[in-house]
Amino acid sequence: MPDEAPANRGQEVDGGQTLVENAENQPVPDFETALAELEEVVRTLEKGELTLEESLRLFERGVKMSRICTRLLNDAEGRIEKLIEIKGSEEAKRVPFEVEEGA
Repeated sequence: MPDEAPANRGQEVDGGQTLVENAENQPVPDFETALAELEEVVRTLEKGELTLEESLRLFERGVKMSRICTRLLNDAEGRIEKLIEIKGSEEAKRVPFEVEEGA
């Protein structure tokens, strides 16, 4: 029997984050929060002032945030592709997203 989702799942919570939970029912940060935390992890590790154990623990946190960001970006890409297909194009095709210079 699958676990039931909490009543507030997908609703906005403090700080503008949307409550999403992972398989262990732990709150998962939104993309912007995960990215900011990943950037902070990188800055801290680049300083080189931590012990090996602290660095490893922080690196593990960074990998977790990176995976969350990747998953959220992939989810967003899938939603966009569905929207493109729904728009009615009989020849819906995948078009690569290109970042403009200076963006």
